[in-house]
Amino acid sequence: MIYYPSEDTFILAEVAEKIVSDIALDVGTGSGYIAFILSKNSRWVLATDINIEAIKNVLKIKRERNINNLDLIVCNLFDAIREKKVDLITFNPPYLPPDNYKTGLETETVYLNYNGKNLIIEFLEKLKSFMKNNSECYIVLSSLTGIDYKLLEKLSLKWNEVKNKKLFFETLFVLKLFLSPNYKY
Repeated sequence: MIYYPSEDTFILAEVAEKIVSDIALDVGTGSGYIAFILSKNSRWVLATDINIEAIKNVLKIKRERNINNLDLIVCNLFDAIREKKVDLITFNPPYLPPDNYKTGLETETVYLNYNGKNLIIEFLEKLKSFMKNNSECYIVLSSLTGIDYKLLEKLSLKWNEVKNKKLFFETLFVLKLFLSPNYKY
């Protein structure tokens, strides 16, 4: 299943379209919507997704639009990438906590703990390996996610909420993550 653009994608897109970068990394690209936006203002964009069908779909669109500064990798998060420092990282992760209600969306594309893995924590633990002192990371979360901000501090990450949108059952927000000034490589 490919995760197609929705409210969470659009709130991240509003932030991403204003950013100029040299090298950008879109983790868990899904439909490629954010990667395509980043390709307009970045010298080079790398997009990853664990779903090969998602990557095939993005590749098809990339070819149709003749986009030459976007490369794609099938992998979980950063797993197939050497620790390359980039300017910008975006991530629209699965963020909904599992519940007992059936919505028809019970897949890895929406649930935070799909198959026992918390992808947000895994992402955050790997993030610093790809950040420079002035790198920025933008991540979409929900008021339902239950993020532990102490984990961000423990990982030497600072954050600001840069955008939010209230929906009828949750508030979506985009956090800007960056390295603490006192972080030592």
